[in-house]
Amino acid sequence: MKKVPARLFPLLRMVFVLGLLTFMVIKLDPKALWEILKTVSIPLFCMVFVFLSIEATLRSINWGQLLRCKGVDLPLGKILYAYITGSFFGYFLPSSLGTDVSRFIALSKQTSIKMADSAVTVVALNVVMLLSLALTAGLSATGLAIDVDEKLPFILIAAGALSGIVIFFLIFRNREKLRQRSKFSGKLQKIIEKIWKLVDAFRVFEQHTPMMLKVFGNAFLIQILASLNVYFISLSLHSEIPILYIFLFMPIIAISRLVPISIAGFGAEQGIFVALFALVGVAPEEIFLISVLLSSASLLFIVGGGLVYLFGESFKISKPLSRPPLL
Repeated sequence: MKKVPARLFPLLRMVFVLGLLTFMVIKLDPKALWEILKTVSIPLFCMVFVFLSIEATLRSINWGQLLRCKGVDLPLGKILYAYITGSFFGYFLPSSLGTDVSRFIALSKQTSIKMADSAVTVVALNVVMLLSLALTAGLSATGLAIDVDEKLPFILIAAGALSGIVIFFLIFRNREKLRQRSKFSGKLQKIIEKIWKLVDAFRVFEQHTPMMLKVFGNAFLIQILASLNVYFISLSLHSEIPILYIFLFMPIIAISRLVPISIAGFGAEQGIFVALFALVGVAPEEIFLISVLLSSASLLFIVGGGLVYLFGESFKISKPLSRPPLL
């Protein structure tokens, strides 16, 4: 059996997303969708771009904090530039890993930061975000398991998210014992050694507990902003979805984004929105449009990174300000 060429996967993914969206539009009632869309309040919808800008700034602040742990101090504008332009170029790559690579390359190219230091801080940024998201999703799913009739899916989500956090910290705490036992041969051993090398690079962050607490605090604020995005889009469509359910559902939806079956939020994510909010009586046409507008706003914001890149010369500095690692 012939293998499918790797370059065809993005095309197949695009076909899947477009097909799924078309199916949902037809199934939901196009006329009802259009009637709801005609009522959109542009000023309220534009608030989403304000929250997306704040979110990008908070993520850049977190990135800057982690860079300081590595002994590099950069202006926020420089980091924000690398984050936004990296998001733009990463959009054209097949996975979120491509976005991460684009971001640390963008930072390393315009400064004298070592590629390894930049890469480690990007990975650390993702780990912090994932841990905070898993905790929030676990707590949200626990609350939903108590509140809604369909309890089993939320019980499983809560158990998976919270046990994942426990397993992570157990592995991290006992990493030296695991290192001694993880002896393999051939190529597998080389891969294991690279993983442990990455773990060793993370040790510097253990020495900066107060700063890491700030980074985690910002990560939770970012999740609040994600929920506010949905809330203001719902207000722009004159929806009456209780804000409590938005805050409970959004961490679970964010966890689902880790499965790369959507493109810029389009595709399976709309189905997840419809399925979850149907449990609390929200009309499918209403929540479908909210999810599409959310994905559209995110896509426009990412495309804006390309415009930032075009005018990026004004953001450049000759080299970063370096200092010894924080004590």
